[in-house]
Amino acid sequence: MNFTTPKRADKAREIALAALDQFTQKGFVSASLEHIAAAAGIGKSTIYEYFKNKEELFIAAVEETMEMWFNDIRKICDRTADPIERIDRIANEVMDC
Repeated sequence: MNFTTPKRADKAREIALAALDQFTQKGFVSASLEHIAAAAGIGKSTIYEYFKNKEELFIAAVEETMEMWFNDIRKICDRTADPIERIDRIANEVMDC
């Protein structure tokens, strides 16, 4: 997601996280923009101010998931000096997904 202001980026992220929750619970086909908007506490039309369609919103939700996952891995790397222990912790993180 590439938005011009931090406020817009934060709002887009909130919508994407609400969408992620709905996609996880209901799947892509059954997750409606109405439910996503309700979960995000916005009107359905607001989604279209940030995303062209459901597919673009899904991609943003996946990108958010990957960003969170990579941040978790970065934290493991920052806290763990031993390379073998890093690999073990990262493998456990992957398995927990």
